[in-house]
Amino acid sequence: GGAEGAGGAATEGVVDEETDLVLDGLRALRREHDPARARSLFSRYLSRHPGGPLAEDALGYSMEAADAQGASAEAARLSAAYLRAYPSGRYAALAERLKILPSP
Repeated sequence: GGAEGAGGAATEGVVDEETDLVLDGLRALRREHDPARARSLFSRYLSRHPGGPLAEDALGYSMEAADAQGASAEAARLSAAYLRAYPSGRYAALAERLKILPSP
């Protein structure tokens, strides 16, 4: 493989990193029950790839992780951001539920 192979490999590496961050975050959230680590991984994905193909999922899982951590203000903030970006997205129902802060 010449230059085409090298370019393809570089692109694949970026895609792999994107996917790995989200999958590792999901694993931390759902399997390892570590929402703090999950939020860190999703946040890293969103800062590196804000318009990436998994941005909606990363933001949706970030809301779930913040809620699992008991960080209701952060969950509400993330939910509002999600609904602005994806008003009819697959996590919209969760976002609607989490955007309302519980009464003290």
